[in-house]
Amino acid sequence: MAPRLVAIDIVALMHAVRPRGTCFVADPARLRKLIEEAQKRTSCQPDVEKLSKSLEELERENEVLRKAIREGGLSTSPSGSDAGSKKKKRRAKNKKETLKRIVIKDEFDE
Repeated sequence: MAPRLVAIDIVALMHAVRPRGTCFVADPARLRKLIEEAQKRTSCQPDVEKLSKSLEELERENEVLRKAIREGGLSTSPSGSDAGSKKKKRRAKNKKETLKRIVIKDEFDE
């Protein structure tokens, strides 16, 4: 089996290697974990490239559809009588107007 090259984070590698007197001692479990993570990243690389290409294609298609909607004057809201039949409530511009309305309503209620 030929050795494979993988890219390992240098900071994580330095945390796995500890000085001990005149020698250095490496934590084997941590090194194995680093190597496995690096292998997973390299094995996922082709998938990432495929997904990025498909994302670019979908973005182009989406832009074309948006342009067609803008130029064609197509509405994105649902059509039908329900959409236009609802009346919007008048909102007060400030609190004073709201208070005036409440006072006026109370006077008419009496």
